[in-house]
This record gives sequence, structure tokens and C-alpha cells, in this order.
Amino acid sequence: MSHALKALEEIKDEVAQSPAAISAESLYGQLLVAFPLRPLETEEEFRLGRHIVSLLMKVLGEKDPEDEAAKADIQRYLKELAKIVETYEKSAFPEVGAGVSARDMLEFLMKSNGLSQDDLKKELGGQSVVSSILKGRRNLNLGQIKSLSIRFNVPPQVFINVEEDKKLRAQRDLAHTKNPLVKTHGEQIKAKA
Repeated sequence: MSHALKALEEIKDEVAQSPAAISAESLYGQLLVAFPLRPLETEEEFRLGRHIVSLLMKVLGEKDPEDEAAKADIQRYLKELAKIVETYEKSAFPEVGAGVSARDMLEFLMKSNGLSQDDLKKELGGQSVVSSILKGRRNLNLGQIKSLSIRFNVPPQVFINVEEDKKLRAQRDLAHTKNPLVKTHGEQIKAKA
């Protein structure tokens, strides 16, 4: 018998004798067997974990005073599972405003929804426009951001990166100081008046 199996047997013996042992008959023990509390490794595990969280939250919302022990087991399990699901979510999915460019967010949403450039030509104004945006040659305008937020059912802010916008403004301002002939939109309007 390998060292790992010997250690496992020793652990099982110690846990069985411990007053803190989890009963396999308890709801908590059954939940642990059904979906063990461990780090999630795939998107499928994440979806399943999120679904289990949703189901258990629904059970906790029901009014059944005879089920207090079961609810305590669910709360105990749910507290840990929610942390595990959140950890996976934070590592796997970009956060709004967390240094994610509009292009990166668009690529992520396209990949997550199995879409091609051709699928977004209506929202963005043609396949060549989609290509230019994804290659970083063109930025999203407000109309495109609105269309994409409706298409993906996300707030428009996910396509707005404050840090990226600051860099673009700084580059524009630098170009203006280096070449006084380059005028901002506001300066062009004033010059026409």
C-alpha cells in the first residue's frame, strides 16, 4: 500500500473518532458527496456550482420551520461554495473597469457567446468595422457601445475603460502640443465661428 493510501486510511480513522466528524447522513455530508467543496477548474464546473448556489438559495427562501437543521446545513455548505464560485468567477472573467479594454471585453463576450465578427456587423456597422475594432485600429463609439450592451445584456460601462480613455486623451494632448496645427474638435468649432 502506498504512503498516500496509508495516510488516507489514518485520516479516515481519526475523523471517524472525532466529535467534529461530519455525518454522511447529514444534509451537509450529502451535499459534500454530491458536489465536493474544492477549487473549480472548468467553466462547466463553474456553471454547475453557480446553479447549485441558486437552487440552495431558493430552498433557504422557503418558509418551513420544521427544516431548521437542514437549513443550517445548507447555509454552512452554501457559505463555502459561494466563496469557491466567486474565486473562479474573479479569475476567469474580466471585471468591469479592471483595466480591461473595450476590445478585450468585446473579444471575451464574442468568445463566451460563440460569435464571429460577421455576427456583430449589424451592431457595429459592417464586418470591416468589426475587424478594425478587434485589431485595435478603431475605437467603439457611443452608438456601438449602446448596441453591444443591448446585444450582450450588459451595462455600457463594461466597454468603457477609464484608464484607457485617459491614455488616449494624453496621447491626443501630446500630439497637440508637439504640433500646434493639430486642433481638438472644440478648437475647430471655435475657429469656424
